[in-house]
Amino acid sequence: SKVSEFTKTVGQVGEARLLLLAALVIADELSDANEAVQAARGRPGLAGGEADAAAASGIDNLAQRIESIAARLESS
Repeated sequence: SKVSEFTKTVGQVGEARLLLLAALVIADELSDANEAVQAARGRPGLAGGEADAAAASGIDNLAQRIESIAARLESS
């Protein structure tokens, strides 16, 4: 979906560039998720186990998105 979104925005600039742009955006989102996890660990309302579970869930969601993108790229 990221590659499709960028194709609509910037046009067809080459598959490698679109994939690189998508990878950079996903890496940025992962960085934001890691920062949120670190903030959640410091939040008094969440116990260590709850923060770890939230982190694992966030990472799992990102991994599923990446796998979905990879599968679509392989099929095209």
